[in-house]
Amino acid sequence: KKYMLTNGGMGIPAIAADQANHFRSLVEMFVQSEQLPKVGRKLGRLLHGSIKKAGTLIYSSTLLNTLKNWDSRNWELEVAIPGRATFMTQAPFLLVNNQPMIGKNFLTSPYTSHNDGLINLLLIESKTLLSQLEKIARVLTGSLRENSQVKSFEVSEFKIRTKNQNRKITFFGDGEILFRDVEEVNVRCLRRSIGIMARE
Repeated sequence: KKYMLTNGGMGIPAIAADQANHFRSLVEMFVQSEQLPKVGRKLGRLLHGSIKKAGTLIYSSTLLNTLKNWDSRNWELEVAIPGRATFMTQAPFLLVNNQPMIGKNFLTSPYTSHNDGLINLLLIESKTLLSQLEKIARVLTGSLRENSQVKSFEVSEFKIRTKNQNRKITFFGDGEILFRDVEEVNVRCLRRSIGIMARE
């Protein structure tokens, strides 16, 4: 059992998040290495600072790399939403949203609220690289709309299961990998909202 607050997903978004985290950890190891000369450590700290300032831009760069290398073979998922017919999808983008945006750049679900007891499941079923890039451009410009390749559901819970044992699911939430190589993911909104206190 894992918990998340804002955004998560499977497919290309999860792989991109995993690559971004891996790159960050490599830079962290590089900066902390005692075997590096003083100049190397200084350059490492500069690189580390630049990555921190870049923030979500690192996800944009790993997203492009993931798109280029995405293999759709054996990627087939069963989606079960209570009260609806179970259906199959090969969507390379599956996003779980509890707020309208991912980071500062990606407007994935403009009508999603974090205090209504519902979560948004967004499926982008584009299969070609050109179509995938076009959908990403629409997400960046806030012009993504539902159509035959874009499906959006506001639900309190859902279940996703892989139909092929050779292609299991990695799931990220709030920028971290929550599940790796699992056969099934159950997502449920536990609370209508969560109160947060900030001290000044």
